[in-house]
Amino acid sequence: MDKQTSYRNLIKRILSEYVELSNRQPQPGIETILIMDEARGHYMWLKLGWADGKRAKYITVYVRLRDARFWIEEDWTEGGIASELVREGIPREDIVLAFHDPETRKHTDFAAARTRHKRTVAAFRTVSSRRRPAASQRQSSPVQLPGGQVE
Repeated sequence: MDKQTSYRNLIKRILSEYVELSNRQPQPGIETILIMDEARGHYMWLKLGWADGKRAKYITVYVRLRDARFWIEEDWTEGGIASELVREGIPREDIVLAFHDPETRKHTDFAAARTRHKRTVAAFRTVSSRRRPAASQRQSSPVQLPGGQVE
């Protein structure tokens, strides 16, 4: 089994176990949802519903498989998904604590996360550096984005 498939199966198993444990003590009005987008490598455990007359929407865990690494974007578990991955034998250099800024990541025991796709990062920086105007200043006509997409 290749690394990507192995990692995919592992994160699916770990998150499924966490969700199963969470469902043993359900919260009234709150639904626990596990989303797995295997084609794009996104795995998310969230809670949605209504509590005390207010909308509840919480991302408990969000992990992406990118560049043959686990990118932990969000983690509100007690022990941490990274610790669980290490217990399962995943090397620390294959785990990125993406919820930390790049400078902080350098000071952790995990991967600092230099991406292997420099062209993708450069394109993202170009697009993200263009700030959207405030709603009151936006034009009503569609905006042409790089790649021909219309916003």
